Amino acid sequence: MRPILDPKLLDSSEAQEAKDVRLFSGNIEPVESNTTVTALKTVSGTVQTIFRARDNVNEALNWFEFTADVDIARSPITQDSYGRTYWTGEDYPRYAPESVAFSSGSSAYPRNSYRLGIPKPIVVPLVTGVPVTEADTVERTYVLTYINTDGSKESAPSAEVKVKALSANVDTGVILVTGFTYESGTSYVVTCSASHNLAVKDYIGVTGSTEAGWNDTWEVSAVVDSKVFKVKNTQAFPAQPPAGPYVVKRRYPPKVKLFSLPTDNNGNLDITSKRIYRKVSGTFRLVDTVPLSDAEYIDLHTDADLAAGAPLASGVENRPTRPITPPVAVIPFTDTTVTPGATTVANVYATAFVTAANVEGTLSKSSGVVKVIDGVTSVNITHNEVVASDVTKKRIYRQTVTYSGTGTYTVTDSAYRLVVEVPVSQSSYTDTASSSGISGNAAPAVQNGIDEPPGGAVAAFGAVGALPAKVTAESRVYVYTYVSEYGEEGPPSAPSTLIDVNPNEGVLVVTGGAPTGSYNITKKYIYRTSSGSSATDYQFVAEVAVGTTSYTDYKKQTELGEIMPSLDWEQPPTNLKGLKVMANGIFTAFSGKDLCFSEPFMPHAWSSKNFLPVDATIIGLGTFGQSVAVLTDSFPYIATGIDPSAMTLVKTSFQQACVSKRSIVDAGDSVIYASPDGLAQIGLNGVSLLTAKMLSQKQWQEYNPSSIHAYIHEGRYYAFYTKTDNSKGLLVFNLVGNDAPFTIGTQTTTAGHVVATSDSLHIVESNNIVKMDKSSTKRNYLWKSKIFESAQETNFGVAQVFCSTYTNNCTLKIYADGVLKLTKVVASADPFRLPAGYLARNWYVTVEGQDPVQMIAVAQSTAELKGA
Repeated sequence: MRPILDPKLLDSSEAQEAKDVRLFSGNIEPVESNTTVTALKTVSGTVQTIFRARDNVNEALNWFEFTADVDIARSPITQDSYGRTYWTGEDYPRYAPESVAFSSGSSAYPRNSYRLGIPKPIVVPLVTGVPVTEADTVERTYVLTYINTDGSKESAPSAEVKVKALSANVDTGVILVTGFTYESGTSYVVTCSASHNLAVKDYIGVTGSTEAGWNDTWEVSAVVDSKVFKVKNTQAFPAQPPAGPYVVKRRYPPKVKLFSLPTDNNGNLDITSKRIYRKVSGTFRLVDTVPLSDAEYIDLHTDADLAAGAPLASGVENRPTRPITPPVAVIPFTDTTVTPGATTVANVYATAFVTAANVEGTLSKSSGVVKVIDGVTSVNITHNEVVASDVTKKRIYRQTVTYSGTGTYTVTDSAYRLVVEVPVSQSSYTDTASSSGISGNAAPAVQNGIDEPPGGAVAAFGAVGALPAKVTAESRVYVYTYVSEYGEEGPPSAPSTLIDVNPNEGVLVVTGGAPTGSYNITKKYIYRTSSGSSATDYQFVAEVAVGTTSYTDYKKQTELGEIMPSLDWEQPPTNLKGLKVMANGIFTAFSGKDLCFSEPFMPHAWSSKNFLPVDATIIGLGTFGQSVAVLTDSFPYIATGIDPSAMTLVKTSFQQACVSKRSIVDAGDSVIYASPDGLAQIGLNGVSLLTAKMLSQKQWQEYNPSSIHAYIHEGRYYAFYTKTDNSKGLLVFNLVGNDAPFTIGTQTTTAGHVVATSDSLHIVESNNIVKMDKSSTKRNYLWKSKIFESAQETNFGVAQVFCSTYTNNCTLKIYADGVLKLTKVVASADPFRLPAGYLARNWYVTVEGQDPVQMIAVAQSTAELKGA
């Protein structure tokens, strides 16, 4: 058909009317009737949309039915195991997995669905952490003394050693323990769910256990791997592992390590041990007695442990150090009292220091032997060395020894007698006293003393306190997202307040519960920022069930996961319409005057940052290639791109508005739709008005194009219309192939859907879903030829109709100057005569029926007919 032309100007292959015909074979053939697929399940309302949502043997279990104009798209996800289908056009965008859409019941499918998109959590996360605080410390003071084998003698103390140490246990850094396994009487194997970072001789503290004996300090005895270690105790462990809501943390006890302890007895074989003292409340208390050979000692005692311990004897504590060098005793060169043959004695000298409190220290070693005439010979005694500040004087002692010819002699402390007491600053003294003159003087205060630890006024050993490593606070902000059963993640909540926390402690994150609405949300993802990271984005912390409203975050920054992908994602707008699938799995639709896009292969994730506004009201969308045609009530637009954030939008110069959203079809490389002037096409080959040479605007408008809903099948555009007088019909435009470009039909429907797997157009007919033009029965066609005009009036006398088959189902009618002259049921290919008695210039014929017509011949005579 080409109604735009006068019937006389049509080509011989064109017709005034071609209704319910198939013309692609060259014959006039009828279209086939429809085959019923299944009855509609909708009990009220007019079905406007049908969609075959799955391929099932039972066709009755495959179809979605909607009484609204709904746009439907299958999941763009390859091999979607849930079989999800998405649609817009109802109250809000929806989707349904196959199991949900086809759940049990009796109503039309889809029986159930979920709201498309994941909502933004309303409840702002509340976070509570532990701030970084300095551990409380105290200054400890230690001294060391030597003792002999039986403990009867104790040396003067060493110089004081001061060290900074913890005042009490410090627990920091939660260790996520999953269990304790008994190994032996003094050892347990500890298994963790995260790396523990412990080393041998570190400590853990257990608190909160309901099993008696476990709330204590335990030493790490072995590290098996990053998640397993062993702990030990000097005593047997409790019979059972810890129980109840116990917490395990790394513990820093008030520990001080003493090192470089002196191990030299200075030649004094009596020295076999040493005592360690620590000052507690102003008094040195015994910490421990250790072998002389021990160069290190670990002090784990608290002040309370030592409060009742043995104090350092005041006589020992205040005793000054032993003079390092013995005095030098010599007879001056000018002394002439020693004469040959005179009776002489052998004397030795020693010195001791005395404090201002009149406490005397241990004697020095003895001087060399000096032979003198008792009470006559002068002896110069010299002694000069740096001494402690509390020493105010020194005492010089002398004793007479038996000196053999071999040079050996014995010195006994108790035999010494005081010669003189001089100021500490005095470095020499001349002794002329006789033995009888000093025999009644005092003996040394410290008899047979032993050497003190070496060093004098300098510390004899070192000490270091075990302090927790300095912790830098982390500034954190937390958010969380909702996640569906299918792994669809939504936008984050508003951020929590910024908190500065100790990264070694847990942070309690309190979130909201499940949102209201049909979303099928099953879990939440928690994210946080971390000042210790070069990334400023939110990083994954943990997954929790949607009903879990509190979570304690123990993770270190290095344990955080991927950066949150959904920062800018949103739910699709409630009024979203026109859903289509573009290349690269992008969903597109429109909301008002905004063209909207989803994230690639993520139909639930949309972002208003990617929306493109147009200056006209959007009627509908169509897709072709990597583009989407935006059809408006004015000029159409074309948006092109492969990423929603990089789409380009171009306004065309094709002023053909879209008058019916349901008329829009995707034709592969183009989009076709009903405009006020005809059927418009926009695509890779540009823009055009397909019906410009077929129908005038007036003729097109007679079909009420705003009523058209259309479907493309086998290269044909099927446009179902309803005229203003409520009469209905079908326009068929052939876009490819040898079929006639334009025919009409009597078929009517309210909804249709093309099923590619069965290559069929399904429509709604008489409360059934049927396959259109797929039956063995036929419809009656009507074909009306062009008007043939002769040069002069004539009377055709004979006609002949050739059909593929003759079933008496083909009726020929011949019109002369618009008047019906003959009605003939064609039974064979034999010629037959026409009525006589009239002349006419304008002739046309019609055929109706079902028999396929190959040719119609009309002539003035049989001879002329044969010639044809």
